[in-house]
Amino acid sequence: MSGLEVSRDVWRALDKALGDRNVKAFEKLCLRHGTSLRADFPARFNMPVEIRSDPAAVQRYANVTMAVAERLGIEPPRVHLSERLQRSVGESDALGAMGEHAAALATLVDLVDSGAPLSEPAEWGQALCYGRMGTLAWQLDRRTDAWRWTQTAQELCHRLGGCRWLPDLHRDPSLHR
Repeated sequence: MSGLEVSRDVWRALDKALGDRNVKAFEKLCLRHGTSLRADFPARFNMPVEIRSDPAAVQRYANVTMAVAERLGIEPPRVHLSERLQRSVGESDALGAMGEHAAALATLVDLVDSGAPLSEPAEWGQALCYGRMGTLAWQLDRRTDAWRWTQTAQELCHRLGGCRWLPDLHRDPSLHR
């Protein structure tokens, strides 16, 4: 079993212990796997795409992440997304859901081109916008832009320590039509 699989198993066991309100099992797992949990922790703030549409799964994921942080004394990263970024991403998402991919893309391009502060740290908002712009460009069959924007997002994410929410161009079926 690889380290990643062990880590997933540990996180699943922590989730189960927390859900069962089994404090003893939760504490034992935190103590036994503290080193690997600390190493994995920054990646926990990049929520897996497969659970984002399930509010209950998102809540469980957040609960176990924060409980482990509290138990191990880990300070979560502080990210502030500007109101303008939140509003523009919401507008872009709504347009995209209606099939208005060009308008959704234009909303994000305008935001990025404005040079307005998007987040603190700045790279989070930029990575979010460029990743979404890449996805929308794929849907519009603008392959050159899609690759360029997604690569920019991946470079920003690399500097941030990873962004699991960023679409994987090779694996995400929604990008292959």
